[in-house]
Amino acid sequence: MTASQSPAGRRLVSVLLATYNSAKFLPATIDSVLAQTFSDFELVVVDDGSTDDSYALLQSYRDDRLTIIRQQNLGAPAALVNGLRKVSGLLVALLDSDDLWHKDNLAAHVDVLNRRDDVDLTFSWFEVIDEAGVKIGLQSPRFKGKTSFRGLLADFVIAATSNVVVRRSAIDKAGGIDPAVPTLYDLDLFLRVAHLRNGNVEVIPRDLMLYRRRQGQLSRNTDAIQEEWQRLLEKMRQLAPSDVAAVGHVASCNMNRHFARLAYESAQYRKS
Repeated sequence: MTASQSPAGRRLVSVLLATYNSAKFLPATIDSVLAQTFSDFELVVVDDGSTDDSYALLQSYRDDRLTIIRQQNLGAPAALVNGLRKVSGLLVALLDSDDLWHKDNLAAHVDVLNRRDDVDLTFSWFEVIDEAGVKIGLQSPRFKGKTSFRGLLADFVIAATSNVVVRRSAIDKAGGIDPAVPTLYDLDLFLRVAHLRNGNVEVIPRDLMLYRRRQGQLSRNTDAIQEEWQRLLEKMRQLAPSDVAAVGHVASCNMNRHFARLAYESAQYRKS
């Protein structure tokens, strides 16, 4: 069965979103999904124990493509694992609760995955917006072409979560989302998918997503992320020792540069 053939009574694409106390941004994110030009999708939202108005906002939608799951607060990876149990699509699109999609985002990803049996994961370029939704002049890496496990480890050119669509079969073969990786769970998953076969990750060289920077993001907790990165690197060393031996130093240098930028932007100048 190809990606263009959805089973009877099921959607081709499952959009999976975990949210926690994101009521301020959630409506715009949901609206950007429901406005997609490609309509053969389901949207599964896992409310990870929000204490704000997130759950009430979700319940206000009247769209048969939307499924809402509510759970106690267990963290984003556990919420996504729970959501994966409910989705039925051959393709899974990941979306953070404060990012936005351009209206032809899903159409572009589905087009590539329909035509390219050798590709398991697609990602797009994106631009960065602030809390008010205003572009701040930053953008994702302008990477072109295909990448591999080794290339992705050395330089995480995907750079986000909301710009990715991946075959469900590849997620399962790679072992799924690991709740033991609380922050870098996306990088962990994407690396394991890339390890399935060489060159199975390809970019769509268009800005199809808007990545929102805001106060309180998990990505600002630099100390915890640095510790997690070391554990993840060791995990990858067990999976692919020769690849980590070849590019592990470059990978750590690039990640340390990323941590320094986050610390600087958060005014943690002693850490940067």
